[in-house]
Amino acid sequence: MVYTCPMLGFGYGGGGYLGIILGTVVWVLIIGGIVWGVFYLVNNSNNKRNNSSSMKALEVIKERYAKGEINKQEFEKMKKELR
Repeated sequence: MVYTCPMLGFGYGGGGYLGIILGTVVWVLIIGGIVWGVFYLVNNSNNKRNNSSSMKALEVIKERYAKGEINKQEFEKMKKELR
């Protein structure tokens, strides 16, 4: 004969099924937070790279405009395309 106490969740410990559900929720939150953090870091580094290359291109067209290689209309068009 197996003794089960209703106060202890019929042999599943103090929390019973509630403990299993809460444990699962905690692990889902932990794993989800790690995945979100990785995506955030990857996306943030890509944005920095894109911004730096865009700034370099803007500097190049500024130099070309200053040297007179392109006119104001071409400069404005290129600047608009970069942003």
